[in-house]
Amino acid sequence: MGKSEIELRTETLSDDDLIEMLENKLDYTEEAIQVAEKVMSERGHSKLLNKLDEKQIEEEKEVTKKTKE
Repeated sequence: MGKSEIELRTETLSDDDLIEMLENKLDYTEEAIQVAEKVMSERGHSKLLNKLDEKQIEEEKEVTKKTKE
């Protein structure tokens, strides 16, 4: 099976553009985010992906904490 249009477009993006996508996940489809994560991992940026995930978890905790106050 061939690659989807999202895969083809996402694979051509720069690392900075992919990071931008991953920092703003709500602006993109789930498929686009999954492809961006896959591309970053294939490019050897697994540690960066982990840091982005940790940062987002901390931000979500802060939002949850503020809404409970």
